[in-house]
Amino acid sequence: MNKNESIIADRKRTDRYFEPIAKRLPPNPNSLSVISFILAMIYSFITWFSGINNFSPGLFFAFFFLLFSSALDAVDGTVARLRKLESKWGDYLDHALDRIADTSFIIAIIFGGYVRWEIGLFSFAGIFLTSDFGALAKAAGLPREYGGIMGRTIRLVVLMAATISNAICPDKIGMNGVGFTFLGWAMVIFAIGGIYTAYQRFHRTRNALIKSESR
Repeated sequence: MNKNESIIADRKRTDRYFEPIAKRLPPNPNSLSVISFILAMIYSFITWFSGINNFSPGLFFAFFFLLFSSALDAVDGTVARLRKLESKWGDYLDHALDRIADTSFIIAIIFGGYVRWEIGLFSFAGIFLTSDFGALAKAAGLPREYGGIMGRTIRLVVLMAATISNAICPDKIGMNGVGFTFLGWAMVIFAIGGIYTAYQRFHRTRNALIKSESR
C-alpha cells in the first residue's frame, strides 16, 4: 500500500466513526470550520482572563469550549467527504484557521501567566515546525505529511487534559526547583514533541523523495 492509499484508508476508517454525527450537522463544512475556530478563540480568551485574574474555575468553562471546538474540527472533513463538498478552498481555510487557533492557545497560556515566555516560544516553534514540515511535503509533490508522535489531534487532547487539570490544581507541579502548572507542562510537551515530530516528518519526506527519484 502506497502513501496515498494509506491516507485514503485512514480517512475511510475515521469517516466510519464520525458518519452518524456528521449526518446531523449543518451541510456546509466550511461553516463548521469557522464555528470551531470561534469556539477555540473563546477558549483562549477565557484561559487568558482566568490566568491574569487567578480564577482557575474559569478553566472549567474553557475546557468545554475547547472540547466542542475539537469535536467540530474532527468532523468537518468527514462532512465534506460525505456530502461531496471537498474543495481546495475548504482545505486551505481549515488549515489556516487551525494555525490561528494554535497561535491564540500559546498566547493565552503565556500572557495568562501559566508558563514563562521562553517555554512558550519553544512550544510555538515545535507546533509550527510540525505544521510547516507537513506542508513542505506537499510543496515537494508528495501528499501532505501527517505522521509523527505529536500531530494536532494529540496536541488538542493534551491541551484539554492540561486545562481541566489546571482548573482542579492551579499550583505548580515539579521537583528539585523545576515546576510548571499543568498548562505549562503542556507547553513543554508541545516543544519537545513538536520538534521531534518535525524531524520525523522531515525524515519521512526525505526518504519518500529519494525513493521516488531513484525509480
